[in-house]
Amino acid sequence: MGFVKHSLAAVLGLLRQILALAGDDTQIIPGHGALSSRAELKGYRQLLVDVRVLTESAIASGQFLSSDPTASYDKAWG
Repeated sequence: MGFVKHSLAAVLGLLRQILALAGDDTQIIPGHGALSSRAELKGYRQLLVDVRVLTESAIASGQFLSSDPTASYDKAWG
C-alpha cells in the first residue's frame, strides 16, 4: 500500500505542476483519447483526490470490499 500511496502522491504533485503551467486555452495531449483542456485535467486531478479519500476511509473502516469509491465518477469517467 505504501508504494501505491507514494505513487499517487507523485501523480497528484505532477498534475498540480502541470495545472500551474497550463493556461485556460492550453490544449493537453493525453496518452490516449481526444485533446483535453486545463479544466478537464483539473477535474481528473480532483477525481484522484476524491477517490483516494474515499478509499482510505473505506479501508480504515474495514468496508473497502463493499465500498464503491468511484461511483460518483463512473458515468463521466467510466
